[in-house]
Amino acid sequence: MIRGLLIFALLAWSAAWAAPEHSPRPGGIVVYDVGSTDRGAPVVRHDMKRVMVLPHEGRWKAIVGVPLDTEPGTIVLDVEGNKAVVDIASHAYAEQRLKIANRSYVTPDQAQRDRIASERGIIDAALNNFREVAVSDVLLHAPVAGRRSSSFGLRRFYNDQPRSPHKGMDIAAPSGTPIKAPRGGIVTATGDYFFNGNTVIVDHGQGYVTMYCHLSEIGVEEGQFISTGETLGTVGATGRVTGPHLHFGTYLNGTAVDPAILIREDLLPDPLQAGWNGASVCEKLHEDATQRILRCTFPPDVGHERHYHERHFGYAISGGRMRITSAEGTREVDLATGSSFASDGVDWHEVVNVGDTTVTYLIVEPK
Repeated sequence: MIRGLLIFALLAWSAAWAAPEHSPRPGGIVVYDVGSTDRGAPVVRHDMKRVMVLPHEGRWKAIVGVPLDTEPGTIVLDVEGNKAVVDIASHAYAEQRLKIANRSYVTPDQAQRDRIASERGIIDAALNNFREVAVSDVLLHAPVAGRRSSSFGLRRFYNDQPRSPHKGMDIAAPSGTPIKAPRGGIVTATGDYFFNGNTVIVDHGQGYVTMYCHLSEIGVEEGQFISTGETLGTVGATGRVTGPHLHFGTYLNGTAVDPAILIREDLLPDPLQAGWNGASVCEKLHEDATQRILRCTFPPDVGHERHYHERHFGYAISGGRMRITSAEGTREVDLATGSSFASDGVDWHEVVNVGDTTVTYLIVEPK
């Protein structure tokens, strides 16, 4: 029975690494090899800012956000004190002209400028934070369904007055539409800001940060750990807007990068997101900076739709007979009550309870 549980745990395991597109252009992402994983992860910097470093097939990869104002040519990375030169291609972004009825959003008065400066400090601190945690990949689920504009990088003119380029993706959706976290992290800032309206900022680790603006309601608190698929708030039209939508920003090493590079339609859900016939089968018992703990319950004929796993440990509270389908095929195993298992991660699998008893187990995911 214990051996059966270990088979269940180890079936089709492999540590998946979903790489972003290597897009060396202003507002894009550089993926750069910085050495063998036989040694510890190197410290990499660009413009004196720490850069995310991920392992892939025995090599360390730096994941570098390229600032929108970067001129075509080259940028220099600092890899443990050694210089690495990366070519940057040119990229033309369009212009957009918008009419704003509230003129204070175009030419704020002194009190409003003071408020903007104060809020800018809060936002910049959150966007530039580098949190030392392990990160497996950077690809994202879409935070909300809707028409996505290609507005990233647009040089905007409000009432014919030039402003900074647009540093996010606008997703059209009705007011009140729930906004789902595209991956797990910690909420580092929330607030009602002058330009951005109701805003949530989430830190995903190693300088990877996402921002959600113009919300009608904020559904999370600063310091809260959130999982992929949890509701952050709802779409609205607060701040400087012409109608309800979500402004979705993605940042690496304090630099805005095009969210379109990171969103993937074919990403599988994680265990908490995945359910069965539209109903949830796992609940989150606890989450903090070091781990997330889930409890998953499967009555007879109920399963867990296809999903992926990060590194985790498990414990069977009540056992039974499960059918497991993965890349290696389909098999049935008997899970013993009180058995435990461990895994370095799995690309995908699907399970269903084919026995007569309810199966319940805990999943502990270290961070």
